[in-house]
Amino acid sequence: MGVKSTISVALNYKDNLWGLICCHSYSASRLRVPFPVRELCYWVGLCASKCLDKLLNAEKLRYRNSLISMQIDILPQLCISVSSNDLLYLFQPDFGFLVVKGEALTIGKLSSYPEAVTLLRYVYFCNFTTIYGTDNVSQSFIDLVFEPEFPHIAGLSVIPLSHDAGDFIVFLRKNQIREVHWAGNPKMAKFGLTMPPNLSST
Repeated sequence: MGVKSTISVALNYKDNLWGLICCHSYSASRLRVPFPVRELCYWVGLCASKCLDKLLNAEKLRYRNSLISMQIDILPQLCISVSSNDLLYLFQPDFGFLVVKGEALTIGKLSSYPEAVTLLRYVYFCNFTTIYGTDNVSQSFIDLVFEPEFPHIAGLSVIPLSHDAGDFIVFLRKNQIREVHWAGNPKMAKFGLTMPPNLSST
């Protein structure tokens, strides 16, 4: 690009590199940035990194403020006024149910209706009094008999809305296939090292 000198300032978000502030000089001669300026750039990057969390989550914070009515000491009927899109955006589920006084309202577009309704009924009769979550409903609910099992729904979260039985929100997430790509055969010796016997290549 014809750049003679450059200086970069890292922007970190949650202990990971999120971005860079890059400054280029096209002068004929190379430019050496004095130490005080480099120190100032460091603090600018640090301050900007601290602000990233608020900037990137500003919309989530706005949605969260609109969901204060979901606190346990607030009447659960107020939750009905909360938009389904707000709930989906804040908690990032695939779909779910809002249950108030025995009536269930769907949140989002249901996938695998029989599985979703079966889990809804199970959660209703479990009567959770605290927030509960699992990423594997088949292993967590061993007493739940459902012949097709759960090939489509993997996990759920339950948020009680009141001390009365039956008022809660349940969020559901679909299964996701995960692929792990190895850099070659994991059982092959490399640089004189072999895979420990207790590690699997699957």
